[in-house]
Amino acid sequence: MPTSGYEGERRFLSRDGTYHTMRYAGSPVFDRQGKVIYWVGVDAEVSELKNTEEALRLSNRELEAFSYSVSHDLRSPLAVIDGFSRAVLQKYGDKMDPESRSYLDRVRARTIEMAQLIEDLLSLARVIED
Repeated sequence: MPTSGYEGERRFLSRDGTYHTMRYAGSPVFDRQGKVIYWVGVDAEVSELKNTEEALRLSNRELEAFSYSVSHDLRSPLAVIDGFSRAVLQKYGDKMDPESRSYLDRVRARTIEMAQLIEDLLSLARVIED
């Protein structure tokens, strides 16, 4: 007979034809000599919890797919905006008035921020996946 606790999960079919999941755990109670005198245990119905966990896993997979898709869809136009604004600055930057140059500098700064947000979104999708 084991002298350490036990725990587990079991699934069973009830008379009404539905499946239920039970979690169980037990621990021995010892006397002063270290001999097991009885066991204490608990059973808990966790079917709803299991269903909720599965729904959450599905939702996370959908969120991951959405994040991945949106992130990749945003990268291309963002790269175009950054590339054209950089080209304009390289070609005409020294001929532009300070206000116009400031506008393009701000566009470039925001594309860099957006690129970081996209990377963060992809990182989140990877975290959710794990």
